[in-house]
Amino acid sequence: MCVLQQPELAHSLVQASPLIQGPAIVDKLPTQQTVEKAPSHTTTITTTTTTTMPDTTDPDTTTDLPYWQVNIPPHLRTPTCPDFLLHISPKDRGIISTPDSHYTPDSWAVVRSKVAQNRLDLFQRLPSDLRRYLAFTWRLKQEYGSVMDFILSQRLGWELPITPRGGKPFEEEGDVKVLRNDWPYGIDGRIVHLVVWTKFGLEDDEETGDLTGEARRVIEGWVRGRFGKVPRENVSCCCGCESWGGDVDGMLTGCIGYLVQELGVAQVGQVG
Repeated sequence: MCVLQQPELAHSLVQASPLIQGPAIVDKLPTQQTVEKAPSHTTTITTTTTTTMPDTTDPDTTTDLPYWQVNIPPHLRTPTCPDFLLHISPKDRGIISTPDSHYTPDSWAVVRSKVAQNRLDLFQRLPSDLRRYLAFTWRLKQEYGSVMDFILSQRLGWELPITPRGGKPFEEEGDVKVLRNDWPYGIDGRIVHLVVWTKFGLEDDEETGDLTGEARRVIEGWVRGRFGKVPRENVSCCCGCESWGGDVDGMLTGCIGYLVQELGVAQVGQVG
């Protein structure tokens, strides 16, 4: 279960390689023209003009680059594509090919519209953030075998087999864990994205693939209990999380996305 909330605090918990992006530099070349009349008592007139030259060091102003070089300063560009960007989807390639300066973060209204459609696939990351995310997950797969194995062992601290203690959803506190999204989407900086992981599955509607009405009712009841002081209109639920390789040894763990606006700092501090 994923919760996006909009307070003053929103940041990535897991740090990958530093963002590789140079500052915009504008070269200003002053030229002077001085007209002087020989006698010392005459007036000297000085005019100054400023010429703005195209910036060749800002990644966002460079065109016709291979997709893996976009948003990268010239001195850090590689002639060949890094391994972690070799076999990415057309969607990810299109995002990474976009300069950061061309990206507009989603407002709370846009976020709620996407959530209302249950379209997690419409969320995107800032292009340079997506590049770092793909590099990070690529390294996790080399070290842990899969992203899910990393999440289970390092973020959730759950051991296999995953078995809920409660007889029904949210009955046992140990069957649920709330974490910040380590790699938030490109949304308003005041929104905090929380992911609620459960040891139990959640019932889907076979026709729509969405949660059943009863499952939503149970989830919303739990959310109101956990974040009771947050106005209802400031909370949106988006079912499901990104695909990281399927179930864990056949055990389906629940993952529900939530977007929450104006969550208090104290409440944010209660999550991992």
